[in-house]
Amino acid sequence: MATSLAQLSAEIEGHSLGGGLLKLEPGEAAKLTLPAPGLTTRQVRRVFEEVDRMLRDGREAEAQEKADASLLQSGLGLSPRDCRRLRDGINVLRGRRLNR
Repeated sequence: MATSLAQLSAEIEGHSLGGGLLKLEPGEAAKLTLPAPGLTTRQVRRVFEEVDRMLRDGREAEAQEKADASLLQSGLGLSPRDCRRLRDGINVLRGRRLNR
């Protein structure tokens, strides 16, 4: 879920609980849009492992950039501008959820 596309999809499909917590019920999670790039299993595993390390180290923004570059840009052909627009959408929806 580290790509901007997956995070924006979670903000759209999920619902907010008290304190701004984002909750995904099974039916909502089934509707998530997840990237399916034309990469080999080995390539996807390599990206996953690197992004996982970044997230475990608390480097969320760097992990998102890596996931976007590898899966959305290289894998699906989105532009850096497209990825910025996805992140802008995340920020709008997340800000609305957290400021209730």
